[in-house]
Amino acid sequence: MNLFKTGIPLLALAQAIAQSGSIHLTTTGALIGLTLSGSEAISTWPASAVVLTTLSVTIPASFFMARYGRKAGFLLGFAVGIGGALLAIAGITKGNFITFTVGAGMMGFLFAFAGYLRFAAVELVEPEWKSRAISLVLAGGVIAAFLGPSLSKWGLTLVSGAVFAGGYILWLPLALFGAVLISFARFKPATQTQLSIAHSIRHLVTHATLPGVIVLGTGAYVVMAMIMTATPLAMHHHHMGFEATTQVIRSHMLGMFVPSFFTGHLIRYLGVRTVIVLGSALYAACIAINFMGIGYWQFLSSLVLLGVGWNFLFVAASQLLTARIAPEYQSAAQALNDFVIAGGIALSIAFTGKMHEVLGWQWLNMVTIPVILLLVAIGYRLSQTTESESKS
Repeated sequence: MNLFKTGIPLLALAQAIAQSGSIHLTTTGALIGLTLSGSEAISTWPASAVVLTTLSVTIPASFFMARYGRKAGFLLGFAVGIGGALLAIAGITKGNFITFTVGAGMMGFLFAFAGYLRFAAVELVEPEWKSRAISLVLAGGVIAAFLGPSLSKWGLTLVSGAVFAGGYILWLPLALFGAVLISFARFKPATQTQLSIAHSIRHLVTHATLPGVIVLGTGAYVVMAMIMTATPLAMHHHHMGFEATTQVIRSHMLGMFVPSFFTGHLIRYLGVRTVIVLGSALYAACIAINFMGIGYWQFLSSLVLLGVGWNFLFVAASQLLTARIAPEYQSAAQALNDFVIAGGIALSIAFTGKMHEVLGWQWLNMVTIPVILLLVAIGYRLSQTTESESKS
């Protein structure tokens, strides 16, 4: 099968644009929050607002698209995201922390819908191509890894007296282009199931596979989000410039998404268990580096390993979800999965600022070790299936 003829590259580009906005928020959100609020403890609240919005929208988004189609959902997401960027710009220029936080939260509406781009790609391919379709869409993050930090850098002083507002202004035409890409993409027709939402959820919460898949995806994201969110604060605390922080975040994003070009192949040929173990091992290596010393190269190398580990774990979890859950339950399963992931990220980001303030950079890393051990255990249990299912 030629994946390019399916239109998946359009979805990958849309993913890149949405992800670049998310990366820009990740890079600048805590620093803007610190500037506007004057408090490190609440400086991560704008980033948390993004995830809280994603959390509240995730389940409705899945069922909305089941009823009205993927295209309608993605276009709605871009529309609200653009409105959020405009509000974020107003908050920065007026020095209003609450306005910026609300605008950031509205951008999270887009990220909730964009999270389903990987599942939309799966619907366009044969079963044996699922993991590679997911990987190709996530590979759009390679573009975002350059574009997101560049928005932060180019927009740093674009608006006089409003540091970082320029990045959000530069993102606006990109978001409009993303909506155009979606309008040209071809999706499967809306396939609203005859099963009720309540019935689907009751079935899935007792499903032998779904809870483990959700824990795997959520744990992978929580560890990554905590360390990534704390990195700009830690580098700022150790007097490293914004240029250095931008380079570290860009390298981290490349680590997250460059492996997408081959993670699907690794899952197919090595098996999902091996990929999960490799991802967990990379997380452990990241923490070891961070605990051994504090410096630019430690931040850079550990964040790259963190990104690659996340890619292995998240692609594996997404592939397991699409392979192990019956088609009639996919909308509900995807909604529950991304809802719990968003909730985990929201909580971890909300407390990351305070944890960094109380524990410091190195011990914040150590807190994640029990989660990593849990990922290995869950991955081992989930992989107890036939070889063909594991590598589908």
